[in-house]
Amino acid sequence: MSINVVYSDNLLKNFSNFLKNTNKKFYPLVVRPHPSSKYSKKNTILKNKIKDILKNYKNRFNRNTKNKYSFFFGPTGALIEALKSGQKVIQICDHNILDVYNPYIWENLYVKKISLGVYKYKIKLLENKR
Repeated sequence: MSINVVYSDNLLKNFSNFLKNTNKKFYPLVVRPHPSSKYSKKNTILKNKIKDILKNYKNRFNRNTKNKYSFFFGPTGALIEALKSGQKVIQICDHNILDVYNPYIWENLYVKKISLGVYKYKIKLLENKR
């Protein structure tokens, strides 16, 4: 999980609502801040609040599931790197217009809105390999 954003209540609310309303089980997540902001006080607060949300929805996580996703919070280029390496990606956004990769600009991306502020991505070229 990549975190490279200033603390935002909307990010937390969107993530919490997504976990609350989804029927899917996900592989357990490890919260890792972006290396450039690893010791930022704001990111430490955000990291701890994300961990609290994960504890509240621990029934959504199971080591036996095949749903291994990387979750990214806010705008980040690491999301594209994860897709290129074959990972499944979900992005939690605060500003949908600014944070979401636009498929009209990024023609090789499928972007699917899952819920408010939550998007799932796939690379078109890699889709047939899964």
